[in-house]
Amino acid sequence: MHRAGSPATAGGCRWHQQRRDGHRQPAMTRLSRAAVGVPPIDDITTDTDNPPAFVAVIKLREAEDSNPSTYADAETAALQKRGYPDLASLSLALAPDETFPIALATAKKMSWTIVEADPTTRRIEASEHSFWMGFTDDIVVRVAAVDSGSRIDVRSASRHGRSDLGVNAARIGTYLAALREAEKPGN
Repeated sequence: MHRAGSPATAGGCRWHQQRRDGHRQPAMTRLSRAAVGVPPIDDITTDTDNPPAFVAVIKLREAEDSNPSTYADAETAALQKRGYPDLASLSLALAPDETFPIALATAKKMSWTIVEADPTTRRIEASEHSFWMGFTDDIVVRVAAVDSGSRIDVRSASRHGRSDLGVNAARIGTYLAALREAEKPGN
């Protein structure tokens, strides 16, 4: 007979513990590798001069005592520009009132939780929970009128933590690529 927690019981068996820890190791290794080469920031935007502002998610962020809802500072913008030099606004040849429904449909396909979608201001606010760690990131999409049609800017910010390991920039890039594809005729 074995005591609970002794090496011969399932709960204390070294083999089970090593096996359990072995499943965690690849995830931790991926996180460590992801941290290399990305700036230590948690708030990414396509427009560092005039980032889309959070409105609807502010109370959700405050309820969790999260990172600030306002965009950081010039140092963060400089780090972002060095880390993600290709991240930029998307211009479409469609009028903003035509672009907004496509932007919203694309956001819904991203499996984001839509918090607010305002066709008057052409602003979409959403949240997404990470699968592995359960962290929440907030997203705001702004569709603005420009001479050539529409300009879409996106901001994605982590509620907690100091570095997002590149997740927010990847999310923005994926969304803009999907939006570019959805805007094509026949889609």
